[in-house]
Amino acid sequence: MDNNYTLIYGGLVFTMNENRDVIDDGAILMKDNLIEKVGKKGEVEGYIKNLNIEHKKMDYKDSVIIPGLVCNHTHLFQILFRGLGENLTVSDWVTDMIFPLSTFMGEEEAYLAGLLAQMELIRTGSTCFADSHYIHVDKKSIDGLAKSVEETGMRGMLVRATQNIKFSPLVPDVFMEDYDTVERETVRCIETYHNKLNGRLKMAPEAINLMDCDEKMLRLIYELSETYGTGFHMHTAESVDEVAVVRATTGLRPIEYLNKMGLLGPETLLAHCVWITPKEQKMLADTGTKVAHNPVSNLMLGDGIAPIPELLELGVDVGIGVDGAASNNSQDMFEAMKFCLLQHRANWIDASIIKPEDVLEMATIQSAKTLRMEDEIGSLEEGKKADITICGTNQIQMTPNVKPISNLVMSANGFNVDTVIIDGKIVLENKEFTKINKNEIIEQANKKIDEMIKKAGLEELITSGRFNYI
Repeated sequence: MDNNYTLIYGGLVFTMNENRDVIDDGAILMKDNLIEKVGKKGEVEGYIKNLNIEHKKMDYKDSVIIPGLVCNHTHLFQILFRGLGENLTVSDWVTDMIFPLSTFMGEEEAYLAGLLAQMELIRTGSTCFADSHYIHVDKKSIDGLAKSVEETGMRGMLVRATQNIKFSPLVPDVFMEDYDTVERETVRCIETYHNKLNGRLKMAPEAINLMDCDEKMLRLIYELSETYGTGFHMHTAESVDEVAVVRATTGLRPIEYLNKMGLLGPETLLAHCVWITPKEQKMLADTGTKVAHNPVSNLMLGDGIAPIPELLELGVDVGIGVDGAASNNSQDMFEAMKFCLLQHRANWIDASIIKPEDVLEMATIQSAKTLRMEDEIGSLEEGKKADITICGTNQIQMTPNVKPISNLVMSANGFNVDTVIIDGKIVLENKEFTKINKNEIIEQANKKIDEMIKKAGLEELITSGRFNYI
């Protein structure tokens, strides 16, 4: 008899399979870290009986069961900076807050930030993330992040980002990297961590954006991504300032320039894409380039609203990210889904331009596609990884439970999540973590950011604003 089977049953299962089947009184049979069977409860129980399978049972009869949410863009380290620099434009936000504090981002700090950020991602229903990490004052900081992934049990893609151009004279020299260092460290990270932890941990390289990397660096990083088959990431057309700089230096808009260089394609994931023209949108569609949409961050930093309905109409694969907690300020994908739906409806003055079903697709199977992981995650199908998020329906935000898809996207928040399963292992059960110590991480995080603020001499960030703190 096998003892590694678990039956999850009784809930409304949103499979996100090709037919987008939603199964009432559904059930999922897991074997180890994979989904063995999905269907009606009676059907799955019959399958178990016929094979005489010994199994554990998890009853979720008053629940909605969805694929684990896939956050396709964030910055884990920024969670220690949550709430700081909240009124700055993106350029000032980077030079006046991110870089000064990040001078003190070492391996220990990154490890702690990774734990805290993943704790919030898990608690709010995410099972997989892609993390853009561009702080390498301590080259081992990304190793701290890798250690945190091992301990939380999350599925993560650590993206080693780099820069070798100062977009502003205020950018400290310590954040610049030369070609040899980038090649050596990128290769080290990929060879050390890619596809490790039973496949939970992946690595990829990134050029932060066209203001931060010259052509030689762009080609170096892209070629490394091709050599190792990891995919290529980049921030693109996030702000009007970035577009203006790129046009002034290249004579082309960002997407046009990347297309000319041959850097667009199915292996490329571009974050933001806020300020892109219809011509550039078509370039993304024609090349199969993928997009990470960060609705909350774009609004918070005053960047603008990305043309997501247009991209979806063209057939571009668009997923949702939360971006860093210093520009969101949460890591809650439910919140990002709602912002996504509302901002495009308001922008278009059309309540039907984006629907709840569209947004849930973007946060699950579409995000998985943007990370080139759709064969593993993003839907609840036989043979895929057992990454599952379960929300109870007997909660205030989920009541009345007459149309769960609307409640999930427009009413719920991540703290309505009851249980999270990643790679077949329960990491959150009945709203409690099973692998990490929440209180200990919170205490250490508060202590660490206090130390970093004092070292940077940025105490004014705490009391900035027009209120009188006494």
